[in-house]
Amino acid sequence: MIRFAIVEPDEGWLEDYLQARSAANYSAHTITAYKIDLEEFRRVASVPFTNVTKNHVREFARSLTESGRAPRTVHRKLSAVRSFYRWLCVHDYFDVNPARRIRGPRTARRILPPSVPSESQMRTLFAQATKEARSGRFCDLQRLAIVELAYSTGARVSELTDLNLSDLDLSRSRVHLHGKGQKERIAIAGSYAVTVMRRFLRMRRRRFRDRRWHDQDAPVFISNHRERITPRGVQLAIKGLFVRAGLDSRCSPHSIRHAFATHLLNAGADIRYVQALLGHVSISTTQLYLHLSKARIRAVYDRAHPRA
Repeated sequence: MIRFAIVEPDEGWLEDYLQARSAANYSAHTITAYKIDLEEFRRVASVPFTNVTKNHVREFARSLTESGRAPRTVHRKLSAVRSFYRWLCVHDYFDVNPARRIRGPRTARRILPPSVPSESQMRTLFAQATKEARSGRFCDLQRLAIVELAYSTGARVSELTDLNLSDLDLSRSRVHLHGKGQKERIAIAGSYAVTVMRRFLRMRRRRFRDRRWHDQDAPVFISNHRERITPRGVQLAIKGLFVRAGLDSRCSPHSIRHAFATHLLNAGADIRYVQALLGHVSISTTQLYLHLSKARIRAVYDRAHPRA
């Protein structure tokens, strides 16, 4: 038997769920996607959330596939429905998750995009960023600091924009990152990143003398509008830097995260360590970076096998 909530079931449940995701540190983009997916599910099911059954979820998956949606899109939308009803069950609004065992179409194994910068390309990027930082402008030095920290820690864009001063422990080369779903981890900052960050923080102190910018919960990176820098601001800054460096225009801040993982693995780092550094829950996600060349695999074999 379905247990009804005290709030109005459809709009009340959806609003409460989205607020819970927001409180769990999900990004605004993710929350918007959940809302769109769940509202689409309700339209297709043509019944209130309280009356949904497994058949409604199966029909939703079938209709998405028949309408030509990509398998990954179907899986994402089903995941949104599954997550929503899991939350309802936890809060005793629903007894059984109707989407629990509903699976979408088979998907091809995801591969990394072609825009993963090589080590030489990253050197070119840093050379360009360092050259621009010599201008003495705050925005140029901040861009260099962001690139150095992104490549040194493998941080996501949202993790960089969420950084507060209290998250930096440069004396011990550590950075406290706040990941998806309230997951946190300690990242290692390399010597280059620590040097640039110290230089950046000195300029930051001179530029922003108001005490509020020096509180421990103040943002590390600041926009031209004297607010916490946004993910979009970081994306535009880094993408422009790639273009000015003469590199692949498809590269983005996330390409730097890809490069971080790829270059570690190419240098022989254990995949479990890379998984921890990236903050991946599943090792299968990290395995996407094992796109090593045949020459690299042969080199590892020759070095490691006792009878190579």
